Amino acid sequence: VAVLSVFGVALAVSVVAFNPKKSFYSIGFYVSHIGIVLFLIGSLVYAVSGEVTNAAPPNIKSFTPAIEYQMKQQGVDVDGMKGYYNQVGKSDGSGEVIDLGFNFRIADFKTELYEDGQPKHYEATIEFLNADNTVDTEKLTVNHPIYRGDWKLYLMDVGTNYYGFQEVQLMFKKDPTEVLSNVGIIMILIGTFMICFIRPRDKSEDEKKTKKAGGKI
Repeated sequence: VAVLSVFGVALAVSVVAFNPKKSFYSIGFYVSHIGIVLFLIGSLVYAVSGEVTNAAPPNIKSFTPAIEYQMKQQGVDVDGMKGYYNQVGKSDGSGEVIDLGFNFRIADFKTELYEDGQPKHYEATIEFLNADNTVDTEKLTVNHPIYRGDWKLYLMDVGTNYYGFQEVQLMFKKDPTEVLSNVGIIMILIGTFMICFIRPRDKSEDEKKTKKAGGKI
């Protein structure tokens, strides 16, 4: 965090101190370096107040009568496991829990396979229980996260529990400055393009053209 802070201040100073003649190159310099500053600010805020953790809630549709009977015989609260969750444990092993601010559960999970049996497509159906007892249903697939409250949910994998029901592996990420960081990245790309791919005007060529035209330099 300290190194990023110093680097961000240095970049900000360089942007203020840099004062070339107006050109695509100079504008690209400003755009790219301001983008770096914005990205660093977003990274710093995420390092301080961001959060990422993992959880493996059960797919309630994978509970068969036989599985439920076996679990109840061993004193497992099956109904509680099939209910809605509003907390997840921190992934740092501290035992602390995070209040998500919403209630959810995995209503279904589908796997599409290739001909050789390898997984081709994962899709989880997630139910969100609202305060008025209405339920919102959303589809979650790999590389296509969904947003809920302050959190971004990613589908990571699926596995089978000891009892035989499915556990869907999710990643929960909270990044309050995600938009700021994304804007910074876009500005870096635009500025780099302006610096590297738009050739600045060659003053000597302008002078030659002026001489050929009989004008004064």
